[in-house]
Amino acid sequence: MRKRAAAGLIGVIHLALAWKAAWILVVGRSGGSDVQEHADTVLDLPGGQWMLGFGALVMAIVGFNQLRQAQQCSFLEPLGEAADIRVVKWLGRIGCAARGTIFLAVAYLLALAALANSPKAAGGPEQALDMLSEPVAFAVAAGLILFGLFSMVEARYRRIARPPPVEQVAEKIKEKLPG
Repeated sequence: MRKRAAAGLIGVIHLALAWKAAWILVVGRSGGSDVQEHADTVLDLPGGQWMLGFGALVMAIVGFNQLRQAQQCSFLEPLGEAADIRVVKWLGRIGCAARGTIFLAVAYLLALAALANSPKAAGGPEQALDMLSEPVAFAVAAGLILFGLFSMVEARYRRIARPPPVEQVAEKIKEKLPG
């Protein structure tokens, strides 16, 4: 039940992020960000440039992992019968690719901030969308909407393993305990 609720919440978050992305594209560009404030705090620490660079590396790894998931469709594994529906597959593929693009763009901005020792270069998802060309930013925003829809499907159809009975768990624990 928790996994289903978490997937639903992730869907809502991605729909909100997609709405924000569309708002930025239609109304105007984003300004400063909390990310810049946090980057400033990190850069003030001893080894702050390294820490920010490590954050960029982590974001890049997550971004490439999202692109790998989009390519391999590994996001379909926890789904039941819904995994066989083509639309679900493409919602997830396009959505994961959009997420990967955002993570990689944020990684790039964090790396720039680390290399320049300047928090003004750092940015989050809003600034990442801001730096993309308009057609690409619209495609990424649409992809985020699709990922939000995929997350809603995942929340409904995710296979959730039934936990073993308490007695069975207690027996296994007794077997592992010495004496």
